[in-house]
Amino acid sequence: MAILRTILFLLTIFFFVFFLTGFCFAQELTYPEIGGEAPTADTTLPEYIKYIFNFSIILGAILASAVLVFGGIRWLLSAGSPTAIGEAKSWMFSGITGLVLLLGSYVILTAINPDLVIFGEMEPLKPANGVYLINNEGEKRYYASSVPSIKDFDIVSIEFISPSEELYSVFAYTEEEYKGSVTEIKNDGAGSTESTSGKSFHLFWNRPGVYLYEETDFGIDQRPPLHLSNSLTNIDDWDKKVKSIECREVPNERFYGVIPFSEQGFMGKCSLIYNQDISDLTQSSGSNNEPPIGYDVSSIIVFSLDVNNKPSGDITFYDSIECKGKKYVVDGPAEVTGLSIAEDPDNYKFEEDSIYRYKFSHSEEPLDENIMSLEINATNGNFGVVLITEPQYPADINNPGVCQFFKKPKGTTCIPTLKGTSVYDPEPDGVKIRSILIFPLTD
Repeated sequence: MAILRTILFLLTIFFFVFFLTGFCFAQELTYPEIGGEAPTADTTLPEYIKYIFNFSIILGAILASAVLVFGGIRWLLSAGSPTAIGEAKSWMFSGITGLVLLLGSYVILTAINPDLVIFGEMEPLKPANGVYLINNEGEKRYYASSVPSIKDFDIVSIEFISPSEELYSVFAYTEEEYKGSVTEIKNDGAGSTESTSGKSFHLFWNRPGVYLYEETDFGIDQRPPLHLSNSLTNIDDWDKKVKSIECREVPNERFYGVIPFSEQGFMGKCSLIYNQDISDLTQSSGSNNEPPIGYDVSSIIVFSLDVNNKPSGDITFYDSIECKGKKYVVDGPAEVTGLSIAEDPDNYKFEEDSIYRYKFSHSEEPLDENIMSLEINATNGNFGVVLITEPQYPADINNPGVCQFFKKPKGTTCIPTLKGTSVYDPEPDGVKIRSILIFPLTD
């Protein structure tokens, strides 16, 4: 059996060296014909597997027969030597065993299912989404994502594979890395073809989330909109350039919203846009984008709400550090019931302006006590809070107050102090926190 193991080892080495490297360099090798067929540069993987299977059967049969013949010759030349005869028998036994294994495997596979040993013609799998870029010779290249650079392939047209409901359009650029002049190619449906050229292409997919545009009315001048599904503390080269925002939902499942900030790190002035598109950030739409953030966006919080699994819990504000002192409790976004203060619930309350916005309604004056710390208790999911200083909502667009984002720290529910933050003013007559935004966290 040691001889048989040696043969199998050599066959394995031969397979990896000859076939697998040959498959990588199929255009440079000439294969022997098996059954009138030989792999070429256009051979598909199923056809190549069929060739390897047939070749292995033939090669194995030849080697097993050679081993059997070699054993017989050793026996004839043994001159009666018991040692030589034993080695000859071992060779012959290995050859017979190899033939039996080859024949047996073929018979067993045929008995189970004849199709297991018959590799018929198989059509190559066709992609379900994306596009084909086609050159002047009719050759196609398939892409399912944006293409930053195309070389040695002169594009003359594009064929859409995805329907327009999934892939809105493709932006073709005259230079690599999405530079130069740009042309938007609308998708008229799967199978549609449009003439185009370019050195880089951006695929504009219809995906749930938030889209930032550099032009009002969701217009596109140079580059396509920026798709976001997570928050960004710094929107980099989109800083101060966003002019309209679009929120795309998953119908009846998930809604998206954003809180844009005028400074990096989720600070500065802010606004709320929830499940609605704002075509011009200098304008409000009902309670959305009120007060208007303007073209002043530097960071942005993206959140989403699963309508079948709403977060719940409460946020407690304290007038002392380390979450001590008087308590001011507001329920989380799943249960909108307002804020009550234990000492005087009739005088101080939060009122609901929209789904996640609350404001104080005691009087035109801020709270008598400063909020010094807060506690976020999430019983289902997780949510964050944005604290907003006076003036009271609706604010003067030129003085809308200062915002800052907070979330539950790891290992605790308490944010021990607001000292040192932009929403804390130690002066007795200084600005106070006047409203809050509560929203589910998605990251």
